[in-house]
Amino acid sequence: MLHFRSFALPAVASLLTLVFTGFAWHQLHGDYLARREATFSHLANETQSLLQQQLDRSAHLLRSAQAHYASGNGNTLASFLAPQLPTAGLNGLESLSISPLVTLEQRDNFLISQRQKTGSSFDISPAGERPLYAPVSLALNAQGARLTQLGQDLFADPEQQRILTLARDAGSPSLSGSLTLRADGSEFKPGFIIASPLFTPGEPALSVAERRTHLQAWLVAAFSMREWLHETLGQKADDLELLITDGAQDSAETRLSPASGSSAPVAVAPDLSYSGELRLGERIWPLHIHALPAFNSHIGGDPAKPVALLGVVLAALLFYLCMHLSAGKRRSSNEVERLQDALQEAEERWRFALEGSGDGVWDWDLKSGQISFSPRCDEILGVSAGQAAKAIIHPEDESQERAAMQACLDGKSSQYLSEHRMQGEDGQWHWVAARGMVVARTFTGAAARMIGTMSDITERKTASERLQGMAQVDAQTGLPNRTLFFDRLQQALRMAKRKRETLALLCVDVDNFKSVNENFGQAVGNKLLREIAERLSCTIRDSDTVSHFGSDDFTLLLSTLASDEDAHLVTHKLHAALSQDFVINNRHISITVSIGAALFPQHARSAETLLNSAQRAMQQARKAGGNTVCFSLTGKS
Repeated sequence: MLHFRSFALPAVASLLTLVFTGFAWHQLHGDYLARREATFSHLANETQSLLQQQLDRSAHLLRSAQAHYASGNGNTLASFLAPQLPTAGLNGLESLSISPLVTLEQRDNFLISQRQKTGSSFDISPAGERPLYAPVSLALNAQGARLTQLGQDLFADPEQQRILTLARDAGSPSLSGSLTLRADGSEFKPGFIIASPLFTPGEPALSVAERRTHLQAWLVAAFSMREWLHETLGQKADDLELLITDGAQDSAETRLSPASGSSAPVAVAPDLSYSGELRLGERIWPLHIHALPAFNSHIGGDPAKPVALLGVVLAALLFYLCMHLSAGKRRSSNEVERLQDALQEAEERWRFALEGSGDGVWDWDLKSGQISFSPRCDEILGVSAGQAAKAIIHPEDESQERAAMQACLDGKSSQYLSEHRMQGEDGQWHWVAARGMVVARTFTGAAARMIGTMSDITERKTASERLQGMAQVDAQTGLPNRTLFFDRLQQALRMAKRKRETLALLCVDVDNFKSVNENFGQAVGNKLLREIAERLSCTIRDSDTVSHFGSDDFTLLLSTLASDEDAHLVTHKLHAALSQDFVINNRHISITVSIGAALFPQHARSAETLLNSAQRAMQQARKAGGNTVCFSLTGKS
């Protein structure tokens, strides 16, 4: 019995120290993992956004060139593109080329014409007779300078022929999969292309049959995948492993990044992964991101390791001291006081280690009902010294916090974990992560003492909410972006189908917006877009949605319409509101708009077809000279 008593005190002291250390390690390690995951999530989202912006920027330039060509300025297309390329920000661009559609019967005359234009021995490569050709007749590099390597027949490559055909039938830019591109005449690089069709000016190209009939050429942008990723992501490319495939299956034929033949670095944390997609038109590239060893430099080391080491050292020291004192036959009051001092020092060191990491410590004696808080708790809650107990929990968080606490007290949960808001004397709501555990119970099993920590997570919560908002809002105008708009459109369609209601989708295009940028500068043009966004928002109801898809295109969703006439009234109301002058930097700027409208269920019954019907109606309004409103008629403008 004497031997057991001499061993009990050191064992209990060391065990308590290890319990405190384990709890501190668990909390700090959990915070470290959460911070690491939040940093990775932000980096991965930013990476996907940068890559998608590059695809959208390339498609926007091709659409601008397509519109220039459609206006009858085909002869000046090269001079239109050359000054834009150096400042367009198209990373990894190898060439921007024009490839006309040439039949076998037209080939000889085409070769004669090209040789006269270029003054060289222009020829189609590879040689041979084929029903159709798409030879490169003009090519520009990223600086807008003309390239001399011409004549390559894109139709000779089955994959490039397929992409050109898809672009022709869609009437808009189309994205390829993984291709092997020829650069500077000899070097071959893995990459991809974006192709945009060019139709005969003045001829209709609304249906697939019309597009096939009136196709004249393609505008093809070729990109090196390696330079595209490196120039777009910069330092991020060293921190993340990117796997981009053309389709859901990963194989040597579908993999775009890492480039074929290169070995991907081993991810430092397989649990840190992100899956998304890059989209252009109907083409989708699945995107998978993992963290690389360089990623650790952004978050530093795990602070839980030194705390765990300190706790083990303190436990060993306490065990030794307690055994030494317990083994003595005589225990003087000085030895008892020294043991108590050692215990208090160990607890103070533990508290110091926790508070050094930014956390506060609390101790709840359930028998007396007294709760003691460390000074760091007062700082986190924004209260004066010793007043942490007076902070109140947000009403919306109180029920879940009480449930978590009661589950721990009742023994249903080994730990108390809760993230909630608390209000101190400063009146501000602070997000805190509270953790705790029962360290002593009565002989009946009731909780007698509970200890825990408190962390300030306000900054992390704020950053998370800001990230979520940025992913759904257009940065230029503050309006919902395409993703948020389609989400609201899908919800509105489901509601309209269930209640058998009518809704309208409007596409608004600013006529000759390019002239505003040319005459007044891009800064004035950007401010004009924000003023247009504000005027549109003020004109419609709060229940409706106005979105900015990019450039000078706005899309509006009018839900719960009593009749078709309501849509007509709103469109004319919008037209009248936008016809009033805008005053920007003491300049009066007047604009006109072309508005296309489509109704559900009269013109379309799905989100995509409804948007396509409204866009076709808008194109019809533009062809009519602009400054007008055009409604879709059974899916046709």
